[in-house]
Amino acid sequence: MKLELNGTELTEKLDDALITRSLQSLNGDDDSFLILSKDSMSYIQTCKIRDGHYVLEYQEASLEEHYECTDEVLNLQKVSTAFSSYLKGTDEWKTSLTWQSLDFSSGSKGYARSFKLLVLVIVVTVITSTFLMLSLWL
Repeated sequence: MKLELNGTELTEKLDDALITRSLQSLNGDDDSFLILSKDSMSYIQTCKIRDGHYVLEYQEASLEEHYECTDEVLNLQKVSTAFSSYLKGTDEWKTSLTWQSLDFSSGSKGYARSFKLLVLVIVVTVITSTFLMLSLWL
């Protein structure tokens, strides 16, 4: 598993405490997000919105399996619990929250936020890949 905060992979020991500290550091800016990934297409991600609550999404292997949590109030505790459960490989994060499939071709609720998160994931992946290729080349 890999934990990325604002596009930077965290190299500290991956545990509940690191997840909580990382979530607390999110500030609501457009470029402030946290992603816990199994691989490039399977992950759980969040960002904090200006009212102090969170947007939470996950994806399993493809864009057709991309979901947004539709629970009204996502606070630090709920998001931290979801990330911890995902890290441990349990299904608690999936069963304790309500999820809605996102259709990126329509104007569904949450589309703009989800698209923003998806773009951030893609940009981070491209930048990381570029740096890796350059470091191998040099």
